[in-house]
Amino acid sequence: MKIDLGMKVSDLVTGFQGIVTGHARYITGCDQYLVQPEPKAEDLGRVRPVAEWFDDNRIVPMDGGDLQPAALAIKNNAAGIEAAPENNGGADAPAPVK
Repeated sequence: MKIDLGMKVSDLVTGFQGIVTGHARYITGCDQYLVQPEPKAEDLGRVRPVAEWFDDNRIVPMDGGDLQPAALAIKNNAAGIEAAPENNGGADAPAPVK
């Protein structure tokens, strides 16, 4: 099964869950994915949970393999698909003016 950046995945061995934020392809053929866990409500404002690397054969997509909204917006932007006007092109805030 194909894993894309931005997918929510789960590790088959440990049950670790999160969103794929990185992909490493090694010359030896061992591909790995960086999985960033989502912070719990009680952890907001504190140190972010630590991301972990997993071999490609250990992780499976969750929730039907759908991309998370932020990753979908990045993918659409790269494909030249316009963002909704209210989204202002994906920017969180207007650029500062000097």
